[in-house]
Amino acid sequence: MVHAAARWLGHSTAVALAVLVAASPTAAEEARQLRIVKQPGLAYLQLIVMREQKLLEKRLPGVEMEWRQLTSGPVIRDAMVAGQMDIGSGGLGPFIQAIDKGLDWKTLGALDEMPLYLNCARADIKTLKDLKPADRIAMPAIGSIQHVALQMAAEKELGNPKALNQQVVAMSHPDGTAAILSKREITCHLSSPPFQYEQLRDPGIHKVLILSTGPGRVRGLIDNPAAGQRETVASLAVQREIQEILGE
Repeated sequence: MVHAAARWLGHSTAVALAVLVAASPTAAEEARQLRIVKQPGLAYLQLIVMREQKLLEKRLPGVEMEWRQLTSGPVIRDAMVAGQMDIGSGGLGPFIQAIDKGLDWKTLGALDEMPLYLNCARADIKTLKDLKPADRIAMPAIGSIQHVALQMAAEKELGNPKALNQQVVAMSHPDGTAAILSKREITCHLSSPPFQYEQLRDPGIHKVLILSTGPGRVRGLIDNPAAGQRETVASLAVQREIQEILGE
């Protein structure tokens, strides 16, 4: 069994993304299908390589792999609760919320750590205090890891973690990037790589904050340990391959 925990990142402004598995009564060797979902972005590079090179098919012969893409962690969480997906990926926020509600889930491992940028398209915005009531902040969803990070920053700067909740609008990373680059609908966007870096190529957009998640521990069990172990082995193999490609 592989155990994982969300770490307080201290000096590092990054967020850990974990692969999540919904408890299933079917053993890996008996399952005929494994449904895996990811989100858009570089955070899921390991899963992309895993899919393209069919690493799971090599480790689970006879099991059909179905890959899907959804736009946010809460949406993925809800799909897993509904029994529509077997393995999900995303920020720790939705997963911690699911565990807190008593769901018997298990983390398989961290995919990566990365900063979350709050980029804004108005030059006068230097801190959260400069945001006006009419300003809209795009992110994948309420309850996403971006939302958790923003609430932590709002509590620190504004004294109220919910101070900006009414200004949050749900947008996928690609849609939010298109909106902020066109200077319409939204004032700021809280996303992830590579979208936040693409936005900063525009001279009219600047980085206001680098946000990170806070301390927390994820726990749970998986009724399908064989599938989880094979997924984790495949993920580690992909990580080594990516490091070799990048020359690290």
